[in-house]
Amino acid sequence: MLLHVEGRFAYLAMTKTGSTSVENAIRRRCHILFTRHHRVTHMPAHHFERYLRPYLTETGIGPIDTVCQLRHPVDWLESWWRYRSRPEEGAASTAGISFESFANDYMDRADRPCLRDLWRPQAFLCDASGKLIVDIVFRFEEMDLFARFLSRRLDHPVTIEHHNASPRRRAELAPATRARLEAYFAPELDIWESGTARTVTPPSRAA
Repeated sequence: MLLHVEGRFAYLAMTKTGSTSVENAIRRRCHILFTRHHRVTHMPAHHFERYLRPYLTETGIGPIDTVCQLRHPVDWLESWWRYRSRPEEGAASTAGISFESFANDYMDRADRPCLRDLWRPQAFLCDASGKLIVDIVFRFEEMDLFARFLSRRLDHPVTIEHHNASPRRRAELAPATRARLEAYFAPELDIWESGTARTVTPPSRAA
């Protein structure tokens, strides 16, 4: 989580959405940084709302927009499968597991090392009732638009370079499995399709 006071935004770093690249692009200009450990780097929206927004409001820092990126959920899951194929994953590696098997195990919530700490994007974006509580969501697939938004908020040109790439692997899914995944990810797909920002000046609580 990175926060810029004058820009009135807090960047919430969802996993597998280029968050390392975004952090490297803006961290030197931000005033509050929660980073270098996954449990604080990837702070979900409900933690921000519960713990940080009350503090920011009480100290007069605000209003603040929470901002994040959302990747198409099937691609998001595939990125995890590729990322965990690295040798350093050890017993949790997906190197010998097909994406088909990984996807089915994920939906079935199988107890496998490669699925440890792997929640769904909805849990990052929404409250316990499933309501979206992030103020502004950009599509990961539109990184240039997000960079332009950050440039406006920081009043400084932002270039987001590619870092921390996952290994290349060929991912194959049976049509029935993809259909099942898309049904499983219906809440995320609803946000990705109709709840994401389409402009550099989206509606804002900090406006």
